[in-house]
Amino acid sequence: MKKNILLILISIFLSIILILSGFRLIIFNENLYKKEFNKYNIYSNFDSKNVVDKNLNLLINYLKNKDSKLETDFFNKKEKVHLNDVKNLIQKLIFLFYSFITLLILIISYFIYKKRYKFILKFLILASVFTMFFILMFYLLILFNFDDTFTYFHLISFDNNIWLLDPETDNLIKMFPQEIFFDMTKIAIFYSFFISFVILIISYLFLKKFLVK
Repeated sequence: MKKNILLILISIFLSIILILSGFRLIIFNENLYKKEFNKYNIYSNFDSKNVVDKNLNLLINYLKNKDSKLETDFFNKKEKVHLNDVKNLIQKLIFLFYSFITLLILIISYFIYKKRYKFILKFLILASVFTMFFILMFYLLILFNFDDTFTYFHLISFDNNIWLLDPETDNLIKMFPQEIFFDMTKIAIFYSFFISFVILIISYLFLKKFLVK
């Protein structure tokens, strides 16, 4: 009984890592944002493509925490307050991601030391299945009702309403309309799903070939 509980807990723990991995792969991908800008003709909302690209680079460096301040007049005071909230949220998620990876390495190292290879493969398989199931459910949710999902995400993530920007006056929302967030979410969950699927197949093959008698 305890063994099964431990298996499920570690699997859930790994599932969180797998879900966050998709987010980590796309969040600072400058080229991906530029592709989205071209797809939705974002550059036409501004006087110059160079200005948009320059401020995208400044923004990404700021969110990476490479720059302590967002030194640009492109975003107004309200936008900068919200972007500070976004940066804090991103940095917390990244810290959580790498902390969990570190802990996972220690867990796997412990079970390797104990020669519990079958147990490792089992929680890798279970975590992959958990993650793929969750992603499929989440994908259906955003596919049919992304607007409410997007709103609830902001209500849960931020303790103010500064994120409610005006598309007529605020460059941040002109630069990142909801369609871009929808696309980026789909790409992130695709990456997480793909990683989970690869882990599932490899772990299953190892379990079947080397450990199942």
